Amino acid sequence: MIFLKKRRIFEENIEKLPLLSASTDIGNVSHIIPSLHPLIKVVSKGIIPHTKEFAKGVISEKADKTLIKESKLLALTAYQVMSDKNMLNKIIQEFKRYR
Repeated sequence: MIFLKKRRIFEENIEKLPLLSASTDIGNVSHIIPSLHPLIKVVSKGIIPHTKEFAKGVISEKADKTLIKESKLLALTAYQVMSDKNMLNKIIQEFKRYR
């Protein structure tokens, strides 16, 4: 939630993504520690990951700028959590409640 709030500072319209059917290890990790797995749009709508079109799309100035911006937002999120003990405790308590 913190990450999405920060993202709204930089973007007026956050595209609501459809539910995806994919597998990552973050699901396993999130059972052990609080986790964040943001999806970052770096190519045009309709381009499918793991294709030649996707590979071409990510080698662009637009993709680079997007990844740099999103990386900064992730860093700001981490900084906020690490520097605010109350927020960190709230995250830990919420994690324990839903675990």
